[in-house]
Amino acid sequence: MEEKTWTQYVDNVAIRTESFVEEDISNSQAIKDMTEAIKMSSFDDLVSVDEEDLKQALGLEIDDDGNFYDPLAKDLDNDGIPDRYDNDFKDSDYFESTYDVEDNLHAREEKPSILGQISKFKSEEEKDKNQEKNEKGQER
Repeated sequence: MEEKTWTQYVDNVAIRTESFVEEDISNSQAIKDMTEAIKMSSFDDLVSVDEEDLKQALGLEIDDDGNFYDPLAKDLDNDGIPDRYDNDFKDSDYFESTYDVEDNLHAREEKPSILGQISKFKSEEEKDKNQEKNEKGQER
């Protein structure tokens, strides 16, 4: 009461603080305003928490039943990983969520084999040599 302020706490963390002291108000008027605000308030007014203040201070939200919850503790894609630790919380693929790989990992194109490329090159070389021999044989 000495400071003429009020502070709202959730889990020992200050959520909101306001003062009854203003520049043009005397201390006695601030005390009157404070006692009047308490008299006019219901229990619900005194214990209700503003959702924006709660989100800003603790990162928590309020559900429809009035309970506090951490929105990132949920698992929206049902892959077993809480969204706080999920690399892609919209994708339900456990492997992609855990290891942060591309979505097209399963659909990527196969690379041509080196041995296949070598054998193709050799067959083209033999074909070119045979054509050269045929052309030289036709010139004679």
